[in-house]
Amino acid sequence: MNFKQMDNRKINIGGFLLTILMAAIAILSFKFRFENNEPGPIPLIVGLFLLGSMIYIALLHDLSRLKPTRTLLLIIWGFAFLMRIVLLFSTPILELDIYRYMWDGEVVSSGHSPYEFSPQQVIDSATQRGSSETRLSKLAELSTSSEAVHTILSRVHYSEITTIYPPVSQFVFAVAAFCTPENSNISTHLIVMKFWIIFFDLFTIWGIQKLLALNGLSPAWILSYAWCPLILKEFANSGHLDSIAVCFMVWACFFLLKSVKNSTSQSITPEPKKQLAYSALGILFFSLSVGAKLFPVILLPILFIFLWKIQSFKRASFVTTATVLVSMLICSPMFIPRLSEKIEVVHETQNSADNFELSNPTHPSLDDSPPLPIDYELPQKEDSKTGIKEFLSHWEMNDFLFMLIHENLKPNPEKEDEKLWFSILPESFVEQISQKTSSITETSSSNIPFMLTRLITLFAFGMLIVWLCIRIEKKPTQQIFLESVFLTIAWFFLLAPTQNPWYWTWALPFIPFARNKVWHYLAGLLFIYYLRFWFIHQWKSTLVPGTNFNGGPFFDFVITWIEFGPWLIALIIVAILRKRFRNTSSISELKKT
Repeated sequence: MNFKQMDNRKINIGGFLLTILMAAIAILSFKFRFENNEPGPIPLIVGLFLLGSMIYIALLHDLSRLKPTRTLLLIIWGFAFLMRIVLLFSTPILELDIYRYMWDGEVVSSGHSPYEFSPQQVIDSATQRGSSETRLSKLAELSTSSEAVHTILSRVHYSEITTIYPPVSQFVFAVAAFCTPENSNISTHLIVMKFWIIFFDLFTIWGIQKLLALNGLSPAWILSYAWCPLILKEFANSGHLDSIAVCFMVWACFFLLKSVKNSTSQSITPEPKKQLAYSALGILFFSLSVGAKLFPVILLPILFIFLWKIQSFKRASFVTTATVLVSMLICSPMFIPRLSEKIEVVHETQNSADNFELSNPTHPSLDDSPPLPIDYELPQKEDSKTGIKEFLSHWEMNDFLFMLIHENLKPNPEKEDEKLWFSILPESFVEQISQKTSSITETSSSNIPFMLTRLITLFAFGMLIVWLCIRIEKKPTQQIFLESVFLTIAWFFLLAPTQNPWYWTWALPFIPFARNKVWHYLAGLLFIYYLRFWFIHQWKSTLVPGTNFNGGPFFDFVITWIEFGPWLIALIIVAILRKRFRNTSSISELKKT
């Protein structure tokens, strides 16, 4: 591979500027402490992250001109490590999920299941007089074992919902809790938890470097992940658990590809023993990634087709079947009902019926967190899977494509001025569809629009998977497979009802394999999401000037168009131009022959 000589000074300057920005953000993060009444300098923080994203994009454009020397890799790794250390000691900005991780870790490390009781049930049990030898009462004792643990429990987001995080993540949470010294303050708990998140994050960078080398690409492309401001914010600052799943997923892809190839030549395969070992490691790491967060299951169809075409149907069936079975085994604590637990919950509820009443929990203010879904109902105590069900059946946040379909399938509001300008389907058609679907499924009409939108987007995603499988079947190369991994995750994100910025971190390890460079810009644009909290704080109970919306709806129905609209148009235009260029090149080659 030929590379133009270029001084590394630009990379050094870019890394220095990004580190300075991260240091400034780390200092400003202390204005976002949980106990602060004000929301913090949100526009300033978003502006700094957007500035960092512009520097990041500029550096990406120069990567192809850089000679991949050892010095360059040391520079990239050095600044990547330094920026993470800087943010390790920062306060999570506009983020509460980490408190759930820490509470789950305390529960698991004490020998209890985090899926049995919601944090609110523990809080309510701790306020009751008297105690009984039950798991719930023991968790209540745990919640008062130290001031820090008590504070952690009080800050858990959506405390009335049981945890949705799979067992592998729960194990990491427990390790973090175990590593935290007794009687530590809340800051120490946060730092230890974020240390483990960053630990997996750094291993992801190494895995990406191995994938790039396996495909003969410049290792300098690790910068696309290692210096990405979104990765730095969501992992090193906010401490999102997604780094665990992303790490295992990257290494799973590496091991599975190594099982079919041991050099840059597609035709060379490893020895049978090594092939079996790599396959076993690939199955294990893929299953661990599912066990950390469930999303990697969407990659199984393209993985099956790739292994089928490059090896055999038998080997593809074995690998995918084994992966499914091991994943199910790892995730089983989330889904297998425990009769004894349910009986004990019912028993405790009956015993405390005279002096216990499940009250509506006090939610964190809208300045700190997204609101609950409009049609949310308080989950019942005996349902240990409420968290998963609520997330899949109601959650909607920062979405665009899903929102466009969903709002068109909703019944028109009574007041004409409340109708959204992009809601264009005839009211009679919407009502007819809603009534027929409701009668067939015996589902409440209020849930029909969301359910139908889910079906439509799932169908679109299914068609994408079919297209990617056909593409791999025609050209089963490793780069095509890795690009398909990226596109699968990317469009899963874009079609989802919940597009939290940290979900985009699932796709970022594979962005070096994306041929449409417009994808590089999305990580920066997703910082606009955090302005939602500012809009809610500024116009919580009043209308945004010149509109019929309060702050939250104004962001949902106006600002998301700025966040996603122009970018999607650019993505489509560049894709069309690239296809026309390829077709023109093919015609020219035919004429030459």
